[in-house]
Amino acid sequence: MKPYKRRVQYYETDMMGIVHHANYIHWMEEARIDFMDQLGYTYAKMEEHGVFSPVLSLGLEYKHPCVFNEIILITVSVSGFNGARLMLRYEMRKEDNGELICVGNSEHAFMDQKGRVLRLKHAVPELSQKIELLAAHSEQGTSGYRKAAEKDYHFYGWQNVKPNILALYDDLRHAWCAETCAPRMRSDWSEDNPSLGQCSITSFLVQDLLGGQVYGIPLENGGVHCYNVVDGTVFDLASEQFGDLVLDYEDNPEQFRENHFADPDKYERYLLLKQRLHEYQEAGGKI
Repeated sequence: MKPYKRRVQYYETDMMGIVHHANYIHWMEEARIDFMDQLGYTYAKMEEHGVFSPVLSLGLEYKHPCVFNEIILITVSVSGFNGARLMLRYEMRKEDNGELICVGNSEHAFMDQKGRVLRLKHAVPELSQKIELLAAHSEQGTSGYRKAAEKDYHFYGWQNVKPNILALYDDLRHAWCAETCAPRMRSDWSEDNPSLGQCSITSFLVQDLLGGQVYGIPLENGGVHCYNVVDGTVFDLASEQFGDLVLDYEDNPEQFRENHFADPDKYERYLLLKQRLHEYQEAGGKI
């Protein structure tokens, strides 16, 4: 299904210059109408079949603001369907950078004109079959991009990695600590910037778990910033420490643990990170 595309209008913004929260509900309706059009069943066509679809519930989770004239892409997917009720999920993103601005959910019933519940399979079997296929596809949950949308990741390469790497990143955020941070950066480490000073030990730990290669970006201070390439996919789980600084991930030299772990302190930090990650995962993520 193609995303629904719209431009933010000036009248939709408030005194702060950002889109007023109430407008997202209207956007969901617009995207939902477009979704049905793509399925080949407009609301008018459904009503011709004597089928009406009132809204039972709505929910929104606001992630980031958007402003006048930005282009917004809204992806609609089926999150649940039992024949009489339909649950839809909406992911709203900025077209220029893919930033997630809002996640919405809506629940709908299928009824006749007298308000009696209908089974879509009997009322409009072709539409029911299409929705069932979309629901089955959504339940597979194999898209890294879909999971990333829910948590709004920011590390380099998050859009292209598999779900297991996203899950590993979530676990590492709990395993990273001041003691695993490089000594020269330790005084600046915080839970708000957990990947600070963790690049080399993290990259080699990822290599232990997933294979692939570790590469290093030369830095102005003479050091290198390490990242991973696994099955041709480039990603850097420790990149958020650089904020808005753009790093060059092309044509960098490969890194080897023998060289990095010649530093006893770095090797000890690697062992500590490995232990903390293992303990966190063994505890089921409850510590």
